Amino acid sequence: MNDEIILTAYCFAYNHEKYIRQTLEGFVNQQTTYKYKVIVHDDASTDRTPEIIKEYADKYPGIIVPVFQHENQYSKKVKMFDAFIKPMLEGKYVASCEGDDYWCDPLKLQKQIDFLENHPDFSACVHNTEKIKADGSPTGRFYNKSAVDGEITADEVIKHNSMLIHINSVVCRKEYRENQPEVFSMPDAPDLSIIIYLATVGKIWYMADVMSKYRLFSEGSWTSKIKQNREKRIGFSKKAITAFEKMNEYTGYKYKNSFNYVIKYSKARNACYEKNLPAILSHPGYWPIILKKLMCRITDMFEK
Repeated sequence: MNDEIILTAYCFAYNHEKYIRQTLEGFVNQQTTYKYKVIVHDDASTDRTPEIIKEYADKYPGIIVPVFQHENQYSKKVKMFDAFIKPMLEGKYVASCEGDDYWCDPLKLQKQIDFLENHPDFSACVHNTEKIKADGSPTGRFYNKSAVDGEITADEVIKHNSMLIHINSVVCRKEYRENQPEVFSMPDAPDLSIIIYLATVGKIWYMADVMSKYRLFSEGSWTSKIKQNREKRIGFSKKAITAFEKMNEYTGYKYKNSFNYVIKYSKARNACYEKNLPAILSHPGYWPIILKKLMCRITDMFEK
């Protein structure tokens, strides 16, 4: 094994006592010919999460690098990646996984690093992710319906709002994460902005292998908080519209059709959230989007 670290992964954890052990197992069980490390950042959890992280850091000091906060940084609106993760990055590549999700394939990193080592024109390598319920039981749903490996284009990523790719499946080149422009930094949706940026600065390769699990509506998750609060959903959507407009301009309108589509989608969704019937009736182009959103909401009800 090469003694130099080739990849740094990072994990944000907060009150993930129920899930963090499985997440950490996914990290330490990776079988690679490369050396890697995982920065596990606990944001002042009030449950046993720090204790479990320390247990793994003591047992696997060559892999797990803990960072323990004494005051919650998220509530202070601190950009935690920039403040605490970026200065600790080592190697050529970066990966991530939240403390309530996990990697389920011990060869995940090896497969993705091997691909990127042999394809320098690709900015990132991703794979399929299974959606599971908060208790870990299956939903029978996946992030990507494709069973064939292949390239995912920037237009596909933008138009589908990153719903083809989950952030815990991404391995990307470190220089892109270190130099990501502010215009691609959406505080309320950092994962989405990362994936869109990677798709616009290089090519993304998709592996159909299911190598990670995404936990739907886990306790305290960002998704559950947003979906349960109508005002937060509206506020998030309005911020997303502004962000998409800025990204569209920054990329020289190269992907204008896709950005215009998601902007229209977001406006239609807001009209629906706000129960703004005049807006809905005056924009017939919103109707198919609202119908699609309604079907997604029905699906979400069955997933809970």
